[in-house]
Amino acid sequence: MNEREISEIKRILSPTRNAIHSVHGCYVNAEGAIIAKFNQSVALMEESELEKYLGIFKRTLSGGIGKNLINIPFSSEVVLNGEEHKLLMSLREDPDDESLLDSLYSKISATYKSEDNYVILLIRNAYDIPKKNKNDDADEDSAGVYTFISCAVCPVKSTKAALTYDSDGKKFVNFGGSNAISAPELGFLFPSFDDRETNIYDTLFYTRSDEETYEELTLALFKNQIKMPAKIQSQTFKTVLAESMEKDCSFKLVRKSKL
Repeated sequence: MNEREISEIKRILSPTRNAIHSVHGCYVNAEGAIIAKFNQSVALMEESELEKYLGIFKRTLSGGIGKNLINIPFSSEVVLNGEEHKLLMSLREDPDDESLLDSLYSKISATYKSEDNYVILLIRNAYDIPKKNKNDDADEDSAGVYTFISCAVCPVKSTKAALTYDSDGKKFVNFGGSNAISAPELGFLFPSFDDRETNIYDTLFYTRSDEETYEELTLALFKNQIKMPAKIQSQTFKTVLAESMEKDCSFKLVRKSKL
């Protein structure tokens, strides 16, 4: 996916343009044990609550391509016979299936390491793709429907107690701390929206950190791994270069001592 395609999908993550029925999720502790599961109907949410959820999924479509947003392809073999691809396709068809959701939660909780408790969130959305004319303007006609799932993994942080205004008592009172969902550390969009069409051979993976590879997790979910992050590539190159220079200097010193 390129920047224009990503931006087009981000625009439909709004209270008035989305086609999301439910937000599915589970709460996991730092040891990887699932504490609770939940399913919240979008129709019963306050708009402010829905906006917060949509904001989380928008974050998983933010950042630099190749740095925070990485296209991960599926091999033809995995698409045809892989249980990883089959699970994602099945969730896209029926995101309410508890056994499918449990499989996804288990894969993530078994391979994602975190110092904090965290939540796994999942939505299914559908986008009626408008046709575009020669001037790149949208027509009224539809070019098809892009149906996708989006997943976000977010740390849960403890907030500190604070003095909060009590409108009933007309005074400030001490309000105890609580657990709040933070910005996502990782997520994915499946299938990809390439050339403004559905591409089941690709997924868009999001990582907040440009130093994490999440090798176990991406293998479990996609039977593939992301390329070494740019920052780690740079560090590795510098290390190899330094070691090479050190060996070269040592060789020259040894050669000089023998002369």
